[in-house]
Amino acid sequence: MLEVLGHGTGYIKGLGYGPKPPSRRSVSYDTSCELQKKLLETQEKLVASETQVEELKTKVSDFKNQLSMQGDQLLEQGAEVTVMRDQLNKLMNVLAGQGMQL
Repeated sequence: MLEVLGHGTGYIKGLGYGPKPPSRRSVSYDTSCELQKKLLETQEKLVASETQVEELKTKVSDFKNQLSMQGDQLLEQGAEVTVMRDQLNKLMNVLAGQGMQL
């Protein structure tokens, strides 16, 4: 009967009968499942990255606001120092006019 029909499914010349290779449908399904899983993981990473980007944008905006406020405060303090220096110079001129020196 072997001579008439030949070897059955799973026979490999020189190796004999071995495991049956997976069907194309099963390989395609497995590949599809793996790709779906990788896609889902990638989408989750993307969402996490987008969340981090938004958080960092908020932090940068907060830092910019703080720097702006500090810059305004420095300008105000600089103006106050200028006024105080002018007052000190006037006082020194008055004292110098009266013959007093510091």
